[in-house]
Amino acid sequence: EVMRLEDNSGIALKIHGSNLIRFGDDDINIQNQSNVLTIRNKLDGGDVVFKVDDADDEILRLNGDASGAHLVDISAATEIDGNLTLVDTMILGTIAGRTSRIANIDRDLTMTNDDLNQDIVFVGNKGGTPTEILRLLGETNTTRVLDILEVRNTVNDVNGAKLDLKKLRPALPINNDELAVINVKGKNSAAEEEEYAKIRMTAKDVSDASEKGTIEFWVRNAGVSTYKIMDLATTADSMVTVTGHMDVKGDLSADRFIFRNAIIPETPGLQTIGTEAKEWGDLYLFEDKAIKFGAAQDATITHGSGSLTIEATNTDIVNKLRVADEFLLGAGKDEFSITEASDDITIKNTVNDKDIIFSASTGNAAVEVMRLNGQYSSLRMSAAKKLEFGAVSGAV
Repeated sequence: EVMRLEDNSGIALKIHGSNLIRFGDDDINIQNQSNVLTIRNKLDGGDVVFKVDDADDEILRLNGDASGAHLVDISAATEIDGNLTLVDTMILGTIAGRTSRIANIDRDLTMTNDDLNQDIVFVGNKGGTPTEILRLLGETNTTRVLDILEVRNTVNDVNGAKLDLKKLRPALPINNDELAVINVKGKNSAAEEEEYAKIRMTAKDVSDASEKGTIEFWVRNAGVSTYKIMDLATTADSMVTVTGHMDVKGDLSADRFIFRNAIIPETPGLQTIGTEAKEWGDLYLFEDKAIKFGAAQDATITHGSGSLTIEATNTDIVNKLRVADEFLLGAGKDEFSITEASDDITIKNTVNDKDIIFSASTGNAAVEVMRLNGQYSSLRMSAAKKLEFGAVSGAV
């Protein structure tokens, strides 16, 4: 039995077993092959086409290209309800060189845009409006996110969210290699795209077990290209180097400060070194250096060769002046001296044949009373002056 025409149970045509319905010289046939409905087009490059309605609309084409690029062409107007399982590749578009593909390659989902320098775009529905969320730019090999890139870690562990930036050269690595850059760009008033800031990271030393890395901060100023305003370990190992100015509103603490230039106040005469509650400790000055006072620096305290020199128009001592060894006076700083030894006080004029003069104010005028004469080693009373003993009546 080959086939049977029946008019019962709704069966009009019944093909027995695995027999075929053949069209033409067996080039096209339909067969039950091991309980699988098989439709064949054995013509070289021949297709199998599915059409619907009176308009002869094609909804599906099984492409039997003779070159072996067998494809399933689905009409753009066709909607698929349910799953569509492909063994190989889904190709979108029919113009050569302008197609896109979604494929499973080595178990990886691969999306490819074959059109030269064109992109792969992901679009979402934002408030009822189709909105681009992600774009993979084919010409510049760039990933573009519409607005916000969020890296989220929801794992219950001690690790935080992590952003890995890697540069792994296929050849040997090199010193001072730029590993990663974070650029910040925007438009200027002329609608030109400009770089305003960036963070640059390098491999300063790639020697095994001696690796050194750097971080640099670059900003734009006065319209010129960005310049390095601060770096970590680029200028010097284990050091933060600031090229511009630093304005710290709070406290700045450090184990040690090293200054290459003057330490200056913001306003002359306003800022202090230390406070009433926070006094400084010892002050160390280099040899022959001075403490200078006043806008004209006309009063100084200088140290040199073990001596401290105070230079000023006048030096006022409000309370006591205590000298432990010797008090010197004179143009050469040693003509007149007062010394103490074993509780004895010695007053002397060290200049040869010069006197020590004692004077008093009489009638608001300085009047010499007596002098120790250096030339004759004698006590000389000034003319008509008395040397009293106990009272005026006992005067000589």
